[in-house]
Amino acid sequence: MKNRAIETRNKQTKQLTAVFAAFMLLFLLAQNTVFAGDFDGLAAGAYEMYGSLSNEEISMAVPLSVSANTLFSFSIPQKEYVRFSVFDTKGKEISVLVNDFRKAGDFSVDLNKAKLAPGTYYYRLVVGRYREVRRLDIIK
Repeated sequence: MKNRAIETRNKQTKQLTAVFAAFMLLFLLAQNTVFAGDFDGLAAGAYEMYGSLSNEEISMAVPLSVSANTLFSFSIPQKEYVRFSVFDTKGKEISVLVNDFRKAGDFSVDLNKAKLAPGTYYYRLVVGRYREVRRLDIIK
């Protein structure tokens, strides 16, 4: 009985940790920083997210105005799959800046490497199970 109570408490703690990590991630994204919490592995189909954005992703994208030389920073507490890609206004992928597994640590993505002219774009960031799509308004 005691072991079952401990298992239940551990499960609840993991769930609360995941919820907290998700809220923290959203907060940090607003600051152009990403923190990926413990999400227990890759999302199903994470590797199939190539090529284009869905209409739903485009319509739900939160706008973000940045300059072309912006650095997006993120921290990973454990080895995770990371993909950072940029899309045009039609949702077609035009640049992949990160596409691999990363060890725990701090990383940054230089938007300048995508060679974007001023205008509107979208980015998709995938870190483990977490996925974020934002509209980028590149300004001078």
